[in-house]
Formats: sequence, C-alpha cells, structure tokens
Amino acid sequence: MTDRTTERVEREREILAHQARERERAEREEERRDLDRALLANGKPNRNYDIERERYRGIDGIREANRDAGFHWFDPETLRFFGSRISESTFDGRYFVTSEWDGFDHAARLYSIREAMSDGQVDTVGEFQEYATRAQALAGIARLKRGG
Repeated sequence: MTDRTTERVEREREILAHQARERERAEREEERRDLDRALLANGKPNRNYDIERERYRGIDGIREANRDAGFHWFDPETLRFFGSRISESTFDGRYFVTSEWDGFDHAARLYSIREAMSDGQVDTVGEFQEYATRAQALAGIARLKRGG
C-alpha cells in the first residue's frame, strides 16, 4: 500500500472509532435521562436516592421519596389501619422489614420484607406476612443479598 492509502485507511478507522464512542456516549446519556425521569417526584429530583449505588439514604429517605411521589405508604393513618410497624434499619438502601397484625384478633405479628423502588413506591418481596419472626425476615434479606 502507498502512504496515501495507509493514511486514508487510518483516517477511516479513526472516524469509525470516534463514531462508536459517540454512540456509546449518547446511549449512556439516554440511560441517565431515563433514570432521572424515573427518579422525579412531583417534578423535582429525588435527592434521597443515590443513582450511582441504586439505593436510598436510609428509611427517612424512603419515607420522603414515597410522600414526594404522591404515595401514602408511610402516612400515620395508613400504618395505623394496617397495624404496621417499620424497622428503622435498611439493607442495601432499599430493603426493610415491617410487621403487621395477623388478622383482626391481633393474636400475633407477622413480618414482611419490603423493597423501596426508585420511583418511591414500596413493594412486598415474596409473600405478605411470610415470616413468623423478625429474625426470619432478616435471614430472607440476607438470602436476597446473596442472590437467592
């Protein structure tokens, strides 16, 4: 190959590499914008959610995000109606344990694992009142963290 051909081939490689980097950058930017949109609560960023680590900053951060997103999961009236108690500890910044009365006779409390979602909602992991003790629920969270 001549020097001019070599230069042209090299230049084309540079252009292709640059285009690939730009596509990757644009995809990352689009993912970030999608995540930002998901983390908006009533039109303002959710300052309690750590985007990089995909976790909330404690149970207070989860409460505030839920309220800011227009949900009522942590409202005193809601908690009273269901007889809910909330563990102040969070695990991986999104899991926590609750207990509720088993039935209307208030004979026993049963425990559930909850997960705070990035949009402020709270979901039950597994079955509602799946665990007879707090220790069993915490063991369930440990299994989740191990991937099982």
